[in-house]
Amino acid sequence: MVYDVTLVLNWPADDEEIEVQISVESTKDILVLDVMKKTEAHTVKYAFSPKGSKVFEAVITWGSDPEVGKFMEKMEETVYDALSNPFASQVLKTLIEIAAERNKKLFDIKTESCENTTHTKITNIDVNQNWNPAVSLQTQICEEVGVVTQEELINNKDKQQIKNNINCERTTKDSIGNNGGNDEADIRFSFSEWILRVSKVVLDDVDLVWNLYANNVMRTVLECLTTLPRDSMKYFNKRPLTNDWLRIPEEHTDLIDCFTQKLLLWQQLTDLVYNDLTSRLLQALLLALKAVDNESADDLVRQLLDECFILKETDLKKKCVSARLCEDEATLLPVFRNEFSASVLQASISVASPELVARIHAECFTGHLAVLSRSRIAGPCLQTLLQFCRGKDDFETIYNEICEDLEGVILNKNTAVIVSLAQTCLRFEVNQGWFVLHLMRALHCDFPPGNHHRFIAHVLMLRVLGENTREKDFTIHPHGIALLEAMLRFEFPNKVISGMLKLKHHELCQLLSHHPDATIIRTFVENPNIPTNSMTKLFNMLVGRFTSLAGSEYGSRSLEVMWKAVEARRKVQIMDELTKQRETLQNIPCSKFILKKFARDYYSAKRELSEQVD
Repeated sequence: MVYDVTLVLNWPADDEEIEVQISVESTKDILVLDVMKKTEAHTVKYAFSPKGSKVFEAVITWGSDPEVGKFMEKMEETVYDALSNPFASQVLKTLIEIAAERNKKLFDIKTESCENTTHTKITNIDVNQNWNPAVSLQTQICEEVGVVTQEELINNKDKQQIKNNINCERTTKDSIGNNGGNDEADIRFSFSEWILRVSKVVLDDVDLVWNLYANNVMRTVLECLTTLPRDSMKYFNKRPLTNDWLRIPEEHTDLIDCFTQKLLLWQQLTDLVYNDLTSRLLQALLLALKAVDNESADDLVRQLLDECFILKETDLKKKCVSARLCEDEATLLPVFRNEFSASVLQASISVASPELVARIHAECFTGHLAVLSRSRIAGPCLQTLLQFCRGKDDFETIYNEICEDLEGVILNKNTAVIVSLAQTCLRFEVNQGWFVLHLMRALHCDFPPGNHHRFIAHVLMLRVLGENTREKDFTIHPHGIALLEAMLRFEFPNKVISGMLKLKHHELCQLLSHHPDATIIRTFVENPNIPTNSMTKLFNMLVGRFTSLAGSEYGSRSLEVMWKAVEARRKVQIMDELTKQRETLQNIPCSKFILKKFARDYYSAKRELSEQVD
C-alpha cells in the first residue's frame, strides 16, 4: 500500500512546526511509528492543537498495542484538562474506543485459549475445597468465562503444566498485538486497567455534564464500560443488545452505579432532562444501566418519573414551552412539550420493567393519547410505549383512545404512530379487523361503497381520499409500505388483499419496484393466511409487465421472489416474455443477471411441462 502524506502540526504558543513527509511504499504500522517518533517530545501538546489532534485521530487506530499504550499513558496524565479542550477531548474519546475494542479482542483470545486448555488439561483435576483460585492465572481466565468454578482445584503436579500453557498463550497474544514473542509479555499494557483509571476521572465530577466536550467523553465512557455500540442512544427504541457471554466486570458496574448515585442526589437532576446536552447523557446512562443491572435502571426511571416527567408546575413549563403549540398540546405535561425531555422519556420506557412501563402509561399518557398521537414531539414516545407495552389489556386501552382519531394523525403527518399501531395489533393478534375498518374510515374509503377500491392506494400514499389528489399523483410513502406489510401479515387479510388487487397496473409495478428487500411480494408469498388463488390473480395482473420489473433494480428482486414461488408453467410464461426483450434487457445489469439466473430453471420447467404433456 502506498501512502503519500504530508502532516504539518502547528503549536501556536511557541510557533513550533513539525512536518512528517511520507512518500514510500509502507505499511500502516510504519506510518504510525514515523508520526509517533516525530511527535514524541511534544505528544500531549500536539494532542491539544487543532491539526495535531486530527492527525492522532486518523493514525492512532493503526498503531500496534505497545505504541498505542505509550500514547495512552501520556494522555492519561492530562485527562482532566483534556475534558475541557475541544481537540484533546476528541483524541481522548478515540483512545477510549480503541482501548475498549482491543480489550474485547483480548478477552476473545482468553476465551478461546481457555476453552482449548479446558478440554486438554483439566481432565485430571482433584477436588480441594481450600484451594485458592488466585494461585493460577489460567484458572482466573477460565473463571471469567464461566468454564472453571471456584470449587475446582489444580494439584501441584498440574500447576507447572498450566503455567507452560499460560506462557504459550501470552506469546500468542503478543504476536497478535505485533509485540512479538519477547520477554516483555509479563508487563504488557493493560487496556482494561487504563479504561478503568480514565473512567474514574471522567465520571468523578458530575458538574462536568454541562461541559460540551466532557459530556461527549462521558457518553463514550458509559458505552465502552458496558460494551454497547457507539451512539447506541440513537437506537433506544430497541432493547440494547449486549453479548450474553461477555460479563461486564464488577469494577465497571460499581463505577456506573457510583456515577448514577451522584446524579440521583444532585439538585439539578430536573434541569438535566430539559437540556439538549445533558438529556443525551441521561439517555446513554439509562442504556448503560439496563446493560448492567435492571434494578438500577428502574431506580433511575422511577426518580425521573417522580421528579421530572409528571410535574405540572408553571416554572417547569416555562423551561420547555415549544415555540409552536396548538390549543390541545397546551394541556399536555411539560415532558411532552420539549423534544429533549421527550427523548429521555422515550429511553426510559425502553429500559424500564413491564410494571414500570404500565405506571408510566397510567401517569403520563392516559387521557391524552389522542392529542399525543398528533404531536410531532410526543409521537415517538407513543411509538415506544406501543412497542414495550405489557400485554393485550394495556394495548387495548391505548388502541381505544387512538382509533377514532386516525384521520387527525394522518393530516398531521405523524404516520409513524399508525405504523406502530398496526405492528402492535400484529404482535398481540388483537383488533386487526377493527384496525383495517378504522383506517378505511380515516382515509374516507369506507363510503360511498365504490371508494373501498382505492383503499390500498391511499394507504400507500397515506393521503385522505379527496385531499387534492389526482390520479397521476401516486407517490408511495415509506410508512405506507410498512403499513401495508403489517396488514398483509394479519390473520384475516382479505380486505387488504382485495384492495391490493384493485390497484392499477402501473401502481402495482411501482409498489413492487419500491423497496430493496421486496417486502410486499415476500410477505404475499410467505403468509399462509393468504389464499393461493390470490397469488394467481396477482400473477395475472403482472402478465405483460415482467419486463418492466426486470428492468429495475428493486423490481427484479420482487420478480426473483415470485419466480421461486410459482409453478413451472408460470416460470415458462415469465421467461417467454423476458426472452422477447432479451436485447434490451442485456444492456441493463440487473435484468442481465435475472436472465442468466432464470435460464437453468427455465429449461428445467420446459422439460417438466413437456413430460406432463407426454
